[in-house]
Amino acid sequence: MRNKKNFSKLKFQSSSYALAPNVRRDFKDVEDKLRGEDFAILEKKRLKNDLEAYSYEMKSDIDSYGKLEKYIEAAQKALFMTDIDKTVEWLYDDGEDAESEEYSLRLTNFKAIGDPAKKRHFYHSELPTYFTQWDKVNNLINSKLVDIEHLTDSQKELITKKQSEALALFAGVKAEQESKPLFENPSYSVEQIDNII
Repeated sequence: MRNKKNFSKLKFQSSSYALAPNVRRDFKDVEDKLRGEDFAILEKKRLKNDLEAYSYEMKSDIDSYGKLEKYIEAAQKALFMTDIDKTVEWLYDDGEDAESEEYSLRLTNFKAIGDPAKKRHFYHSELPTYFTQWDKVNNLINSKLVDIEHLTDSQKELITKKQSEALALFAGVKAEQESKPLFENPSYSVEQIDNII
């Protein structure tokens, strides 16, 4: 038996289609630059839209019969409305293609006036709910102090002390609500009242 072996040389070539490292780095730099420019365009559009939307929202809310009308002092309201009108006009004229910083600055200035008015409105619209909740909690405390027999005198004293603190806070809130104009910032916050209840 004979085993015959044949060997043939195979011809094959290898080639790489990868880019050289410095070319890849250059392309990545260009891509990063283009992506940054795209983000800058999108951010500019977002800021312009936010400024426009906030302007129209404030114009509607602080105008006559708007929900924030009572929460901005009359002189400040007049100036704010004038600024809003000028800005809306500017947006469709010279501000059509302004820089992002200009949109951002105007929006920040508007929010410095508008956001506190929104907070005052929220605070005063939530107070009736908190007063109702406090009345229920206070009545429950009074009934439980009588009904629960195993409470010690020191426990009752502690509960009464905390109840007195809460009563004092709610008395202050009510007194301020009756005496302070709605366009002034309240001395209390919703968070303070929430923590008591």
